[in-house]
This record gives sequence, C-alpha cells and structure tokens, in this order.
Amino acid sequence: MIAKFHTLSVFLLALFLVIAGTGTAQAARDPILLVEQPGKTMPVGAGGVTFKYKRASGPDGFGGDMLVWGGRGFGGRVDDPKIGLMAQAGTLNGNSMALNLRMGGFTIEDHFMKDTRLKWRVNIGGGTYELKTRRSSRHINDGSFAFAEPMIVGMLPMTRHIVLEIGAGYTFCGVEGVRLEGLFLQTDLLLGRF
Repeated sequence: MIAKFHTLSVFLLALFLVIAGTGTAQAARDPILLVEQPGKTMPVGAGGVTFKYKRASGPDGFGGDMLVWGGRGFGGRVDDPKIGLMAQAGTLNGNSMALNLRMGGFTIEDHFMKDTRLKWRVNIGGGTYELKTRRSSRHINDGSFAFAEPMIVGMLPMTRHIVLEIGAGYTFCGVEGVRLEGLFLQTDLLLGRF
C-alpha cells in the first residue's frame, strides 16, 4: 500500500510539472487578468480542485507523507479581500495503522499591492481525524479540532479563465495523539473570473 502511495505521489508530481510547464508557457503570452487592471470594481470569483502535501505522524512510529485533496471556491470584488469556502480530505496508510482526515471552513485572501500575482490566504475552520488499526479497524484515537492555515500563494495564469495557484503555508491546530500541525505545500487548479 505504501508503494501505491509513492507511485501516486510520483504521478501527481509529474502531472503538476506538466501543468506548471503549460502554465508558464501560457503566462509568457501574458493573459491580462482583471486584478491587473487598476480601478476595476467588477466581481471576480473561481472554484476548483486543491491538492495539499503535508507530513502527519502518530504513536508507535506511525507517520509519513500525506496527500490531502478537496475543493475550494471564492468570490468578491477586484480590489477587496475575497471570501470563500474550502473542504479537504486525506488518508495516510501505514503498515498497521491508518489516519483519516477531514477539514472544512472559510478562506479569506487578497493580493499584495505591488504584485497582483502574489497573494496571501488564511484558511480557518474545523475538522475531524480518526486513527485506527488497519486489520481490526480498532480506533486508537479520534476527535475534532479547529485550525488556522496562513499561506503565501503565487498565481500562474494558463488562460484568462484558468489559473494554477501554488502556495506554501503552516497548519496550526490543537490535536492530541497525532501530529497534524506543520508546513504544507498546496496547488489549486481553478476555473473562473480573475
């Protein structure tokens, strides 16, 4: 099962590099986004899929690389902070234990004044986790938690309506028995009006 996870990780990394290469080539043609046009007050918004890479660990040497996937949508006016919703889920399978993670909440984001393709985002919400044995499905630990995830995000426009976002941030959460807090990398493939 760990070999399958590593194969999936390599596949997703290769897919990401292909999409990023396409986005870079398309960005060379410089699609003009609404956020790059000063004085605009029209609404913008988008939605799409997210993939997050992070480390998780637990008791008895359990831990490893975790891929968390989900969806995100946001909206607002060009010059104002954007409000959105996010939901993510992931599973980390070890030799004897498995960790299931679910997260959901609100997002707030805005671009930096001098560079509209670089922005900050904060995810705030709650989630649940479940650590259990793989053979007997006996629960070792489970519960709920609140989280905050500040992050820095760069935008790679592929077209005027398709954008790849690449970001890095830190998960703050109070969880007993497993470690979910820490650095993460995230990519979002979004379709909408930018």
